[in-house]
Amino acid sequence: MSNKNILIATSSFNSKHSIQKLKKLNFNITKNPFGRKLKEQELIQLLKNNKIETVVAGLETYSKRVFDKSNIQIISRVGSGIDSIDQKLAKKNKVKIFSTPTAPADAVAELTVGIMISLSRNLYKMSNNMKNKIWKRENGLLLKKKNICIVGYGRIGKKVAHLLKPFKANIIIVDPKVDKNKKNVLSFNQSLKQADIITFHINTNNPQITMKNINKLKKNTILLNASRGNIIDEKALIFGLRNNIIKSAWLDVFSEEPYFGKLHNEEQLLLTPHCGSFTTETRIAMEDEAVNNILNNYL
Repeated sequence: MSNKNILIATSSFNSKHSIQKLKKLNFNITKNPFGRKLKEQELIQLLKNNKIETVVAGLETYSKRVFDKSNIQIISRVGSGIDSIDQKLAKKNKVKIFSTPTAPADAVAELTVGIMISLSRNLYKMSNNMKNKIWKRENGLLLKKKNICIVGYGRIGKKVAHLLKPFKANIIIVDPKVDKNKKNVLSFNQSLKQADIITFHINTNNPQITMKNINKLKKNTILLNASRGNIIDEKALIFGLRNNIIKSAWLDVFSEEPYFGKLHNEEQLLLTPHCGSFTTETRIAMEDEAVNNILNNYL
């Protein structure tokens, strides 16, 4: 194979195996020098200065300016979402796009169930009290017999349902691709009235919880979002938390990342920095899958 120029744009890259493979196949490797999500101008400069044709992508944005000022031919995303890539422009510029939807499923599902237990048992609140030298026990809730709604029944949604089986919870599925005749499949509006816990695993950025439907939620609902940043409207979330509609919530994704907004002030809200897939095993598997997507295209 003739020399190819590749940018590893992710904030970190841990797979030594994939790096060695790329070097053996004569790829000239440029790494993200900032150790964080690349800004648009930084991405443009790296692509331009190093004559990059191929990218192992993170969460950085691939906009019109990026496509106009570069010669990208392949973008292989480390992760399942490709919202940060302007797909119409990519198609117009004949840029091939790949993603790694398989590898993150276990990590995101395990974290989701772990957070579900944490919120149900008020662990975040008791931990904060302990750190402030307050010895106070809080009554929590069992997952057993709770109505747990999984919005989006793809790879991750199915893993979450599987992990919840031993808890004997009542699983509600919201997904237009699942047979509506099954007893536990409901519309989203129907699920709002019944669910004690709602967890989102959908591949869309369209808002699902808004000021228009926040009052339809069952009182003291627990919300979890590890899918897309716009799924839960920020104003609606704050309103729900302050008016006892939402008992507690977890967000791992945000409309703008890094996130430094108003939600930091909400005590019942658990925030994590888009870490759903961040286990050592998962990150390496995703990186290997992203590199193999590229190599399979060339070989």
